[in-house]
Order: sequence, then structure tokens, then C-alpha cells
Amino acid sequence: MSLFSNLLVKFSDPGYLKCDDSLDFISLLKEFQPHSLCPYCKVIKDPRARHCNICDVCVSRFDHHCPWVDNCIGRANTKRFYCFILTQLIYLIMVIFASISFFVVEVKFGGHKSGNAWDDLSTIVAVGLALGGSSSVGLLVLVQAQNFCSGQTTPERLSKAKD
Repeated sequence: MSLFSNLLVKFSDPGYLKCDDSLDFISLLKEFQPHSLCPYCKVIKDPRARHCNICDVCVSRFDHHCPWVDNCIGRANTKRFYCFILTQLIYLIMVIFASISFFVVEVKFGGHKSGNAWDDLSTIVAVGLALGGSSSVGLLVLVQAQNFCSGQTTPERLSKAKD
């Protein structure tokens, strides 16, 4: 499920703004405010659009460029992205519980053999990695939920925090 949601976000259109080649960009400067135009993409931007320097495109309601899916997160794929990170969080929590359960069952009921440190070490490493990953992914889930509930994008929320 997690791989499917990753691919769904990776290959989805986040809300790219399309350039109309029939319009002359210089003449647009006479009609529109400069902040309404993107000099790189030569498009008329809506008020919540931003230019992604990594993808080199303008995205409507741009939130961020996600390195996990190598795609922008914008108006058209925000919900899919939230499902992806929620799925990741659930998976990491399951890894934590499964690893701890395996360790407890092995020690308590499995006649734990002393000297088999690799099993113990691999379980401890799995739990440690899953705890670290789930804390960072959990924070991302909370931030995106806050954005969703407030109707803001991350850049909008951060710019208001500076004011």
C-alpha cells in the first residue's frame, strides 16, 4: 500500500501552471502586477502559486517539493501526499510493535539462547530506526494536518509566523 501511494504521488500532477505560448510575456508585464507573473515559466500565477526551483515549474497552491517522492506537493496532490505519509507512519508503528513483540515472545517463550546477539541487535536496530522514522514522519503528519485544517500551505503558515 505504501509503495502504491508513493507512486501515486510521484507521478501525479501537483497543479502545474501551463504556459500559453500565444501570449507575449512583455505585454503581460504591462497588464499585470509583476508579482503575478513568473519570469522563469512566463505564466500568470494565481495568488497562491509558487515557482519550484527544483522542478523549474510553477505549481498552484505550492506547499513544498518532497524529496521522498521527487515531486512537488500542490493543489492537485495534497490529499494523496497526506495519505502517503499517514500510510508510512502506520507502517513504522507496525514495525515497532512487531519487533518488540518478536523480541518479547522470543525471550519469554522461545527459550532465548544466550550468545545469539545478532537477533537481539537486529531487533534493537529495527526498533531504533522505526522510532526515529516514526517521530519525524509523525511530526510531518501533524504539520500537514495543521496546514489542512487551517487551509494554508507550509510557506503561507511560515510567512505568517515571521510577522
